[in-house]
Amino acid sequence: MLLTLCHSRVIPHSMEPDANSDPRPSFAVRELDYSLPDELIAQVPPPRREDARLLIVDRTDASLRDSTITRLPDFLGPADLLVVNDTRVLPAKFTAYRTTGGTVKGLFVAEPRPGVWNVLLEGSRRLRLGESLHVPPPSSETKDTAVSPPPRAGEDAGGTPPPLARGDTGKSPPILDMPPDAIEDHGGAAGQRTRGAKTALPHLVTLQLIQSLGSGRWLARINRSDPVERILAEVGTTPLPPYIRRHKIADARANLDRSRYQTVFAQRPGAVAAPTAGLHLTQDLLSRIALGGVEIAYVTLHVGLGTFKPVAVEDLTRHVMHEEWFDLTATAADAVNRCRARGGRIVAVGTTTLRVLESAAHRAPGAAILSNRKSSIDHRQSPSSPRDLVPCTGTTDLLIYPPFDFRIVDALLTNFHLPRSTLLALVMAFAGCDLTRRAYAHAILERYRFYSYGDAMFVASTGIRRDSSD
Repeated sequence: MLLTLCHSRVIPHSMEPDANSDPRPSFAVRELDYSLPDELIAQVPPPRREDARLLIVDRTDASLRDSTITRLPDFLGPADLLVVNDTRVLPAKFTAYRTTGGTVKGLFVAEPRPGVWNVLLEGSRRLRLGESLHVPPPSSETKDTAVSPPPRAGEDAGGTPPPLARGDTGKSPPILDMPPDAIEDHGGAAGQRTRGAKTALPHLVTLQLIQSLGSGRWLARINRSDPVERILAEVGTTPLPPYIRRHKIADARANLDRSRYQTVFAQRPGAVAAPTAGLHLTQDLLSRIALGGVEIAYVTLHVGLGTFKPVAVEDLTRHVMHEEWFDLTATAADAVNRCRARGGRIVAVGTTTLRVLESAAHRAPGAAILSNRKSSIDHRQSPSSPRDLVPCTGTTDLLIYPPFDFRIVDALLTNFHLPRSTLLALVMAFAGCDLTRRAYAHAILERYRFYSYGDAMFVASTGIRRDSSD
C-alpha cells in the first residue's frame, strides 16, 4: 500500500488551456496504486445484505472506526438527507451463435434508435458486416424475468426516460469504450466453437451487424420490436464486473447474482452495472433510518461499464471520462434544498449518487471546464437562488479528483474501489489522499472485503454521532 501524499503539478499561468482542458492541477495516476490480495476481492455477496462491515472514516479528526452496515442509522442525524440511486440493472449480458456454430459473448450497451442495438462483442475480428447472430435464451435456471418494481409512495414519476436513457435532450448514452476482453464468461453455456455441420438452434432474437464501431463495438439491427427490457429479460444474464468470476451460465451463483446485484429500491431500468454502495441497504434498514427522522431522496444515474474502465494515461486530467445518463427530479432537488436550509447533511449513497448531485451543482456558466467535454444537461427551471439545486436531466462526464470543490455532498457511503480507477480518485478528493490510503491500508489489514460485493466505508466530517455502546 502506498502511503505517500498526493502530488500535483500546478499549471503555469502563462499556459493558456484550450476550451476542453481542465485548469486544475494535474494528478498522477500512480497515486491511485495499491496492492490487494486476491482473496479480499469478494466473489459473492455476504449471506444477508446487512451483514457487510462498515469502516467509519471521520474527516474531522482523521480517525478510523470499525463498524457494521446495521449501525449506519447511528451515524446519521434527524436533519440529514440520504440520497440513493434508483437505477435498475438490465440483464445485459448474452451469448450469441453464429451460423457456423461458433459462439460470441456480448453485452447490450444502448438502443441509439428503435430497432438498433449498440453492443459489445467478444472476438469481433471474426465477425463480418451483414452477418446475423442468433441469441437464444439462457438455461431456465438462470433466466431473468421481467418484473417491474412498484412505484414508491410519495415519489413523483419524474418523467420516465425514453427507451433506455436517451434523456430529455434526445442524446443517446455514449458507446462504452471497453476492450472486448472485459466481457467475462459469466454467461454462455457453449463458450466453445462447434466444428462441422451448422448447428440448428431455437432462437428468439436475431442481431444483424450493420456497422462496426471499432474496439469490439457494433451496431446491430434486431428482429423484434419489443421493449429492450423485455427482450433482455428473455435472453440476458446479469452483467457482473470482470473481477467477479463466473464460469458457466448454469453457475449455481447465477440466481444469487440476479437478486443481489440489484438494489432493493431499483426502479428505472438502464444500468449495465450496479450502484454497489446501495446493495447493502435493506427495506428494514431504510425504515430504521426514516424512523430516526432522516429524509430519503431518489436520483437516477444509469451506470455504464465505463465505470470499470482502467485509466490508461499517467496524468488523470487527460483521461476521457465516460458519459452516463442521469435524472434529478424536482422531488429530489427540493429535498436537497430543504436539507441545506435546515442545516442537515447531504449523505450520498455511492459515487454515482454523488456525481448526479455535483454534476447538477456545477451547472453554472464556466462549470464545463471540470468536464472532458461539455455534458448535455437540460435544466427544467431557473434557480430561485444561486445556492438552490434545480431539477435537471441529461448526460454527465464529470471527472472528480483532488482537489475538487464539493458543493452539495457532505457525507459518502461507498465501497472499496479498484486501483487506478476514477472511483478511487473521487474518494480521495472527498476524504483526502492520505486519509483514504490509511483507510484502505486498515481495511486490508483487517481483512475487509473489496469491490462490488464487498464491504463499505462511511466518510463524513463533523456531525458523526458517537454511540456509547461502540
